[in-house]
Amino acid sequence: MIRQTALLIAAMLLVVSGCSAPTGSGARASTLSQSPGETRAQAAPTNTLSAKLAQASQPTGQATVEGEESGPDPATRTLEKGEQVALTDGTATLGAASFAENTVRYFNTRLPDGKTVYFFVARDQYGTYHTAANACQVCFASKLGFRHEGDLVICNTCGNRYPLAKVATQKGGCNPAPINPSLEVKDGKLAITQAQFEQVSGLF
Repeated sequence: MIRQTALLIAAMLLVVSGCSAPTGSGARASTLSQSPGETRAQAAPTNTLSAKLAQASQPTGQATVEGEESGPDPATRTLEKGEQVALTDGTATLGAASFAENTVRYFNTRLPDGKTVYFFVARDQYGTYHTAANACQVCFASKLGFRHEGDLVICNTCGNRYPLAKVATQKGGCNPAPINPSLEVKDGKLAITQAQFEQVSGLF
């Protein structure tokens, strides 16, 4: 009897002193046995994952940087009207020697009905001369036309880009409206007829 009483008292002292055996198991017991520093270290991967997920959900701006257009600010772009060329006997004549490779020059001509057509002539890297309206069927209403950069012409409205070698070879869409995909050089001159201009006059 005395021994049982002693054991009971000893057990009560252990409980009061906080030295009783662990009451749980698994993750709960492990967490309770960890120091604050260990708990933080274990939680770090979860926090890192959360940070990455949060970062991934935010726009990085990379697409904007990669797709950013060079050249002047769109708000300041205007139609390149170029040099005025008169029709003589129904033909506008330009000197071919003034075009180096990968060169674009802008012009305009007035038709007998009073309509002015704005156009450009491009000489590509292969020496071929192309001429097209400075407008396209999609964006012509903005009246901003195309600009030249390197071996490309670029729509000032939507930013679509076209190699000089392709100018006037395709119709429709945002392609520069074709006038002639391959101008012939005769006596050092390039000739564009009134009939060819009239084909694109509705864009102006």
